[in-house]
Amino acid sequence: EHQDNKDADIEQYIKTITKHDAADVSKMPGPQFVAAEIEMNHPDVVISLGCDSGETQIRVEREAHNIIRMDAAANDGKYRHAANAVAYKTKDGAMGFLHDGDTFQTLRARLPVSDICVAIARAGIPCHDGSDPGSYVCENVMWEVLHEIDNPRAGCHILRGGFIHVPLANPSRTVAKMANC
Repeated sequence: EHQDNKDADIEQYIKTITKHDAADVSKMPGPQFVAAEIEMNHPDVVISLGCDSGETQIRVEREAHNIIRMDAAANDGKYRHAANAVAYKTKDGAMGFLHDGDTFQTLRARLPVSDICVAIARAGIPCHDGSDPGSYVCENVMWEVLHEIDNPRAGCHILRGGFIHVPLANPSRTVAKMANC
């Protein structure tokens, strides 16, 4: 019964995140929510989920970066960055903010990304890995988890963490089928 409840929770979460459109993303609490959940629950593993409406497959992210791009499609220009965030111009000239330092950084997922992709594909849903969690909320959530692994707060120690993007549901890729993966 406990596993059934977990499966129902995952399915409900996927239903919720696949309903949001790009305009809703800037209203989501993202990294603040993740930080609070980590502090309250002290998990060993954190796998965050997000919806990429432009994606057609499940995508398991390999890495996160410490940048929030102000030109991200989901960013309505109202991103409230931390007081210590540093203004940063990307190689393509876009404006953004760096958090956790004043240089561009990359953190790798602490999950067996290739194995997860193979397992999801075996369950009948196309899946691939990626290295662009989105440069906005999803990127920031993944960064928060990976940064927490490297810099644990008192009483917390996450052993593994990462991020999985799910596409919008459709008749051949139902929410239930994605949740069962």
